[in-house]
Amino acid sequence: MIIHKNRITIILEEDEINAFNNVIEFALDLDAKEHSMTESERKLAKKLDEISNEIYD
Repeated sequence: MIIHKNRITIILEEDEINAFNNVIEFALDLDAKEHSMTESERKLAKKLDEISNEIYD
C-alpha cells in the first residue's frame, strides 16, 4: 500500500498495514492517558490516524 497525502508518503507491505494502524492507535490512547506527546507529535499522530482510517472507509 502506498499513501500520498499532504506531503506525506507512507509505503507499507500488506502484513504491515494492521501493525501501522495499531501503533498509531496505541500512541494516541497512551497520550490520552498520560499526555506524553508534544503538540506537534500529537498533531502528526492524529493526521496519520485520519489518513489510515480513510483507507478503510
